Order: sequence, then C-alpha cells, then structure tokens
Amino acid sequence: MWNPPTSPTDNTGYFVSPITGQPYGDSGDLYFGIKDSGHLNVSMDNEGKLHICAIWTLKNCDNYYYSNFQYVKEFVFDPQTETFTIKDICPQKDPADTFNTTFCPWDLEAPFGEVDEFSNIAPSNPLMVSDWPYPHWDDMAHDNTMQFHYNNIKITNANEQGMMAAVWQNSERARRFNKYGDYQYSAYENTPEIWISVSPDNGNTWSEPIILNNVETFELAGIKPMWVYPANFVKYVGMQGEHKIGKLGLMFYNDYTWGSYVINPPYHTNQDGGQVMFTELQIVFPSQPPTEDPFGEPIVLSSSMTVMAGVQINGDMASEGDVVAAYVNIDGIPQLRGKETVQVIDGVAGCLLQVYTETNGEIVYFKVWDASTNIVYFVEETLNSIVNGTIGEYPQDLFWLYAGTSRLQIINLQTGWNMISLNVHPESMDITDIFNDIMSSMVMIKSPDGVFVPDNPYNTLTSFADGKGYFVKVSSPCNLMVYGNAINLAQPINLNLGWNLIGYTPQVTLNTVVALANIATHLIQIKGEEGVYEPNNPFSNLSVLHPGKAYWIKVNTSCSLVYPPYGKQDVIYQPVLAYKKYGTPIVKTNSQTVLCSLNELAQEGDILAALVNGELRGLSSIKKNNGITGALINIFTEEAGEKIQFKLIKKDTNEVFNLLPDLSSAPGEATGNYAQGIYYNLTPDQNQVPEIKTALISAYPNPFTSSTSISLSMGKEKSSIQLNVYNLRGQKVKTLFEGTLESGIHNLIWDATDDKGRKVASGIYYCKLHSAGKSQLLKLLILK
Repeated sequence: MWNPPTSPTDNTGYFVSPITGQPYGDSGDLYFGIKDSGHLNVSMDNEGKLHICAIWTLKNCDNYYYSNFQYVKEFVFDPQTETFTIKDICPQKDPADTFNTTFCPWDLEAPFGEVDEFSNIAPSNPLMVSDWPYPHWDDMAHDNTMQFHYNNIKITNANEQGMMAAVWQNSERARRFNKYGDYQYSAYENTPEIWISVSPDNGNTWSEPIILNNVETFELAGIKPMWVYPANFVKYVGMQGEHKIGKLGLMFYNDYTWGSYVINPPYHTNQDGGQVMFTELQIVFPSQPPTEDPFGEPIVLSSSMTVMAGVQINGDMASEGDVVAAYVNIDGIPQLRGKETVQVIDGVAGCLLQVYTETNGEIVYFKVWDASTNIVYFVEETLNSIVNGTIGEYPQDLFWLYAGTSRLQIINLQTGWNMISLNVHPESMDITDIFNDIMSSMVMIKSPDGVFVPDNPYNTLTSFADGKGYFVKVSSPCNLMVYGNAINLAQPINLNLGWNLIGYTPQVTLNTVVALANIATHLIQIKGEEGVYEPNNPFSNLSVLHPGKAYWIKVNTSCSLVYPPYGKQDVIYQPVLAYKKYGTPIVKTNSQTVLCSLNELAQEGDILAALVNGELRGLSSIKKNNGITGALINIFTEEAGEKIQFKLIKKDTNEVFNLLPDLSSAPGEATGNYAQGIYYNLTPDQNQVPEIKTALISAYPNPFTSSTSISLSMGKEKSSIQLNVYNLRGQKVKTLFEGTLESGIHNLIWDATDDKGRKVASGIYYCKLHSAGKSQLLKLLILK
C-alpha cells in the first residue's frame, strides 16, 4: 500500500512510524495481513480450489496494526498449480482500478493513485473508509480480547452450479454510536449485523453484501444474532432470467444480553443466556460473467467423420451457445475428438460436428455443456466411428443426443484382476444387469462383502453399492459401459477402523490430498493400481485418484469420507507405471506396501520392480529426499510367505540389477515407516552378472586428434543397430556400423574421416546409436 499525503498541501506521508518518527514508504511498509481470524473455515469450489475468508487488517512494517481499517478478504489456493490469490470481498476495489492491488481505504474513485477527499476540518487529513467486521462493537471487552474470541467468518462450499456464500458479522454502526457518540447511529446501539456476500461463479466474483439486522430487517426485530453459521452449501432453486436463485440456511444464537457472560472476565452480569435459531434466505444471485465450455481443444488426426446431431437437455431443445463434445477412451483415458457449438434453426437445436478418428469401430460418446447453468451433462447415445463417414442428415434424420442427469461411465478392463468402482447409479444395481453385455468375459468379482461367479447359485455378492470398490476378473480385455445418474458427492462413504475397499465417485480426477481432505486427520494410507499415498511421506507416489478405479484405504478410526465438489478441471491423469520387459504389475486382490531405501547405485528416476516367481507384482519410481534414495512400492500379493524379489532398472541404460534381501510377503501389511525412519534396505547382489543392454558407453580418447575408440554394449536381443557420426548441422558424416553384433561389449574405431575417406575438420560431432526404435547420442570433440 502507498502512504497517502497528510493534507492537500503537505505531501508528507500520513502514516508515521511510532519507532522512528518517520513516515512510512510506499513500497511495502504498509500492507494488509490477516488478524483475529481464528474461527474461520476452509471451503472448496467446483474447480478444486480452496477458499479461506478472513479479516485483513492494515498493518505496518513495525508490526503495528490500525484497528479502524479491517476488511473481509479471501485467499484462494489452487492445489493443481500450487498458487495463492487474494481477493476483496467487502469492500472491493473498483474494477477499473489498475493502480492499487487491493481495496485502498483512501482511493475508491478515479483518478486512482490519488487521495479521493480530504477533511474540510483542520488539519485536513485524508478521509478513509473504516469498518468493524466483528459481532460486537467493544474492542475493550474481556480485557481487550473481544476480537480474538468473537471473530467468526464462514464460507460455504460451492454447489454444482458454482454458487457460494461468505457470511460474517459487522458492528461498525453500533461502534460509531457506543464508542464515538455519533447519534445518527443511535438506533444501532444494540445491533449486531449479519453480512452475506454471494458468488455465482465459484468465488471468481462476489456481490455487494446483503445486510440483516434488528433495525432494518423486520423478521429480526428484537433479536441480537451472534455466532452465525451458514449451511455447507447453497441450495439451487432455479433461474430468474440470467440470475441463479439459491436458498441459504443460517443458524445463529439470539443473545438476550449482548456480549458473553461465560468468557472470563464476563462482559456483563446477566446470566440470561439466549436461544439457538434458524432461518433460510432465498437469494437472487448476481449474473456471472460469460463462461467458456470446460472441454478444451480436441486432438486433430489425419481423418475424421461427420455427425449431424440434434441436441436436447432434460427433454427440451438445447440453447444457442451450448456446446457438444465427442470423446473416445484410449487405454481408459478420455480423449477429446471433436467439439461444436449448438445452433437453433427453425426451433431445432443441433450442430454439424467433426469427430476425428483414424480407426473404424471406436466407441464415440458425448457430453453437452449447458452454457446458461455451466453444467456438463453426459449423453447415453454412443456410436461406432466410421473413417470419412457421415452419420445423421439435416433436417429429417438427425442423430439425436439426449443430455440430462443420466451419464455413461466406461471402464476399461484388462485381462486378469481389475480394481474398479462406479461413479454412476444405474437403474439396477444387480451384477447380472451391470455386466450383462460382457458376461461372457466375466470370471469373478470379489469384495469384502462377498464373491460373484457367473452361473453360480451360491454367490454371496449379487449387487453393487454406491461408494464401494470391487475386484473384477475377466478372461479378455473389454469395456464395461454403465448408464446411470451421477452419484451424489454429498453422500458419505462410511469407513471402518483399519482397511476399507472404497469407490471413487467424482466424475473427474482429483489430487489425492484434495479428494481426501475431510478425513486427512484419520488417513493412514491409500493404495491402488497407480501407487501408494501416505500423509507427510515424500516417497508417496499416488498423486491423483481416477474415476472408475477402486482403492484400499486405511484409517485410524471409524469415520465418513465425503468427496469435495468439483468443476472445470485441468485433465490430469496418473497412468499405471509400466516397464516394457514386464508390462504393468499383475493385480491381485490384496497387496503389501514396502518403504525401501537403496544405496548409491540407485538414482532419482530409476525404477524399483518387485517380482514373485518372475511375475511382476509392483513398480515404483525412485525418489530422493533428505539425502535418502528410496521408494514406496505397492506389491500385489494374496498369499503370505511368497518370495518377493526386487530389481533396480536404470533410467538411462535400462540395465537391470538384482537387489537383496528378498522379502516374505505379508498381504495387507506395511513394511517400513517413514515417520519413525524405518526402511527396508536394499543393496545390489554382488554375485550378479549385470544384464547387458544395447547402449553407447563411452569414447576414448575424447577429445582426440586422429582417432577414438567408441565402446558400446549389445544386449541379448541381438537387434539390428546403426552407428553413425553427424556434424552440428545434423548431416551424416560417417557410417561406422550397420547390422547385428553378438551380445557383449564392442569397440569401434573412428579415424576422423567421412564416408569418402577424407579427414573431417576439427570441432564437435555426435555419434548416434539407433536400435529397436530408440536412439542415443555421444558427444565427440576433434582437436587439431
């Protein structure tokens, strides 16, 4: 903040240091900081961002604050980008103000950067906006601790429509009368006020406050509301033109005598208590700025197909500006293949949609974005791709897309066991109905609730349940397609002490920390096909939770998991780690986690593999933290006592080293403990003959004048190689070898000549080894 001048004729800064006696400067000496906000809460919007409302007070670099300049602001944390932003809630700076970074109490109007007005009473100091966002006017109450005890700012989570509310109390008008004797505010002598600011767009913009009090609000006559708490969400009611309408529930305490008796020392001697009361407001939210669809840009391929689509949303024609998106799942990951804006012609909503595809028979599914409500709907209708084909014809044969609350979930199943869950609730939860289309590939389904085997009359598991995870075993790769309504995220998932197999019910990926925020104090570990996460363990490698997946989760007490609301998301995925020699780990219905430490042979980015009888059961990337090189690995195992062997895979050379000691499996257990500094120490097998990989090793001498010996290793695969030398312009100078070599170490001589036998000039060259679709470069330097 900048320091305003003392008067129109005196440019000396108004705010002066009580320590040095000198005016504060304009470059950070004055600033806003949080004060007396110990009773705040944290909420989440539909974009996964965290919102914290607080009282921000004007402060100085001498660590003093100015009590008359306290305002409500929020800071917002985005876990995806790990960035903070600070926003005014009340009061707010003018949108046209590009000079001030936040609301400035003495600079509300243009021209900005100048004091708006000075007092017409000597000594003509700058006029400033003061505020008192507390439920009581008396800062001297309770031995000067009222602000510490009484502060109570709350903010709701966003609902599906992105509607939020910030609620606090204000006693500025009561303070002006009771403390400063300003009689124009005498009616507010016993008036704590409720202030509410609402946002229609996930906290991107905030309204002017709604003010409720016992003077101006008839329904509050004779009531002194204290300790006001809003409901968790605003209840969406409908639309009024371009404005969303919502209901906000409030709970508060009607304080019969204003001020606390129970806080020591008490503010008064009347032990008359009060009354807990509830009310609900129906609020017409301000219109929000124009929004963009959340889909992003589609991938462009060499060929496409055309779809002439008609579009309905909840039984009505879609509107101009709504957007249709076409997707294809690639290895279980949605890939945007086309997007088009809806037009309404002769009362019919539709669009001519180009869908990129290079393969016939891909399953194309659709989503529709309702621009008026900023809601994305899934569409039940799908089609099979036809390269360069056309589906639908205007106007008599449109391909109709019926968007609404019903959604399509596609789960990619691999041969063997898969950890899955549903984020939709189909009309029938019977397993035979859910898996009807792929029952021929079904082998078994298992969960803590029982077992299902096709055509077995003794099945103990016959139906799915919302929020639960399942192990599904199939005999061949297939896609499970389930239609249903999106599962309500407000529906809690009850967790028992210890291990629980849970489902992931959100429609989008979420950061693991964000997804599990409401049970953070109870979480011990969560693990799945993608990896493991433990709170405060830097070796954790499960950073994202995915729709369609199931997870084992361990908690230290019985509790309820409630996933946070979400909105527009950056598309983030964490693929299951794979290694070309072994593929991805074989999934079993149980697993064991091991926190390993490795010696100096291992480097960050190398891969730790766990095998049982030659079968890959786990992979983890190696990390380095506080001088320890280690990995937290999830090893799939169902039988106690299996012999687990470990291997180190080098990231640069793909060399594989055996590690010791082996480990006897203990399904469901955790070996190692980061908090206690306990690791399972792995060291290389000294008797191992390292597995040789095809790679360049070195050149000697290098730099050189007349010739150098280039050393390379050939793996057991004996694949064809090309070894060439290139200059800095990328031109091939010399072919050193082309063909196959026996497995082992080889040395090839380059005599600094080109393919015509001519000596090349001094300078930098690159030796390039190409084998099995991969290349490796070695820098060479000729000196003459």
